[in-house]
Amino acid sequence: MSDEKKKISAWVSCDLLESVLLAGYQNYTDAVVTGLKLIVDQTIIRQNQTESDYSKLVELAQIRATLEGIDKLCEEKDGRTRELQEQIKVKDEQLRAKDSQLEQLTETMQAQAIHIQSLINQKAIEEPGAKKPWWRFW
Repeated sequence: MSDEKKKISAWVSCDLLESVLLAGYQNYTDAVVTGLKLIVDQTIIRQNQTESDYSKLVELAQIRATLEGIDKLCEEKDGRTRELQEQIKVKDEQLRAKDSQLEQLTETMQAQAIHIQSLINQKAIEEPGAKKPWWRFW
């Protein structure tokens, strides 16, 4: 600030002037200067708070946008998880069907093996000379 000074005059109530003297000020000029400095300081503080509040609001908006993005990602992840679980259920059902088919094939193979074994045993029981000659086919 410059050292230039300007004289001001103001109408002030007598009670306020007495309060200034009781507050310890030796003259009215010091009291007025101190009061004006307080007003300027408070204005600067309010401006800083407003700027700070604005920056906080911007930061809050960015955080909200980030949270909304994260929520959307979580919803997509949950949807994909449900899809994969449904696919797993389908695969489990297919595996059960294949297991039952394998069991049926195993039972069929065992029955065929028993049948072949019985045919082999039946041929082994027949006497070796009881074969028909090759020219008798009827």
